[in-house]
Amino acid sequence: MKKVYTLAVAMAAVAGIAGSAATSAMADNTYSVPSAAATKGGTTKKPVAAKIQILFNTDTTLGKTFQPKPVVKYKLSFEGIRVNKPVLKALTSCKVTPDDAEEASAAQCPAKSVVGGGILTSLVGQPDTVFNPSLVCDLPFKIYNSGKGTISLFIDAKPPTCPIPVTKWIPVSVSQVGSTVNLGLAVPKSLQEIGPNTFATVAKSTLFLNNIKGKVKGKSQAMVESTGCSDKKRTVGATFTDIGGASGKASTTIAC
Repeated sequence: MKKVYTLAVAMAAVAGIAGSAATSAMADNTYSVPSAAATKGGTTKKPVAAKIQILFNTDTTLGKTFQPKPVVKYKLSFEGIRVNKPVLKALTSCKVTPDDAEEASAAQCPAKSVVGGGILTSLVGQPDTVFNPSLVCDLPFKIYNSGKGTISLFIDAKPPTCPIPVTKWIPVSVSQVGSTVNLGLAVPKSLQEIGPNTFATVAKSTLFLNNIKGKVKGKSQAMVESTGCSDKKRTVGATFTDIGGASGKASTTIAC
């Protein structure tokens, strides 16, 4: 995407990519879920309206000052949570800007179509090298009901959080496996390799879905529901796949 490539060039021109040569071709990414939150209580038959949130980090075995490899796929999992798709279908939705549109935008989205949000903190440079702090870019996003039981996040970054504006839609898949809901994100290639030998790595991210209610067949129901956990402990985790195809997992446990 031309705009993202321009971001890399502009940032490099302003601050310079001051990464050192890679010290080890065998460096691996490491992952963590420092914190998570979800509304407690509920059962499968009597769920309660819930808000969910997760914070996840990507580091490298080389140390905190080095840039990890870009992650291209994420799967975020919440035990004892389900997304009520009939409610999602009933809520106000937003028509997502097509990928081939000249200008990605969320200006057409009604305020009531927002169902969540978060922020990505991205490092720009070369994996396995010391990253330049002046090239750290914060990418805030909102999550929208994109219609027909789907959700999508829209990155909307402007100076001063990021030197050059970045706008991009990313679909979020929602699947249910038993009592666990999974949210899946595939990072577009244009947000992975953004210039010649220049990559963007998301080092830290927070994502949340709000407690929103809608009417289905005249009955008020929640979009996100807590259905409880058999052991009163809720596992919240993430699975990561990096640009080389290697995968890793991280999780935390919170009260359910």
